[in-house]
Amino acid sequence: MVKQHKNINNGRKRLKNLNSIYEEELIMKARVLGMTMAGVVMAGMLSACGTESAAGNEEVSGVIGYLCYDMDQDTEAFADELSAEADSLGYGCRIINLAGNDRKLVSECIGMLNENVDVLVVTPDKSVDAQPVAEAAHDNDVSVVLNGFGSSAVDYDRLVSTTGYAGGKAAAESAVELMTGGN
Repeated sequence: MVKQHKNINNGRKRLKNLNSIYEEELIMKARVLGMTMAGVVMAGMLSACGTESAAGNEEVSGVIGYLCYDMDQDTEAFADELSAEADSLGYGCRIINLAGNDRKLVSECIGMLNENVDVLVVTPDKSVDAQPVAEAAHDNDVSVVLNGFGSSAVDYDRLVSTTGYAGGKAAAESAVELMTGGN
C-alpha cells in the first residue's frame, strides 16, 4: 500500500513537471505570436502613413492629409484624384472620411498632425467648422487647403472651390506648391 502511494505521488510530480514544461512552452509560443502580431501591426501602420509612393517604392517628398466631412460621389472623385495626383508628383496621401461625424474633425486632424502630414486638405460640412482644424494645423506649421467655399472665419492658406476630379487635382497641386514654397 505504501509503495502504491509513492507511485501515485511520483506520478503527480511527473504530471506537475509536464504541466510546468507545457505551460512554459505555451507562454513562449504566446510571446512569439505576440511579437509577430506586433510586427505585422507596426508594418501596417508604417505603410498606412504614406511614406512611400504607391507607383513605386521610392521615398516621397511629403504627405498630404485629407479630411472629408462626408464622402459622396463628388468627394470620392476628389479624394481619388487627390491621391493619384499626389502620387504622380512624388507625394504621399492619407485620406480620412469622417462619415458625417463632426466631433471627429479635430481629433482626426490631430491624428494626422501626429503622423507628420505636411499639408492638410479639408472638406468640411460648413466652412466655419474648419477653423479649429486650421488653427491646430497652423500651430504645427502645417498649411491648410480648404475645399468648398471660402469664409473669412477660416484661416486657410489656399482655397479650392472645385469638386470632383478637377478639384482633387487642383488641391494636390496647391498642396505641393505650399510644400515647395510656391505661391
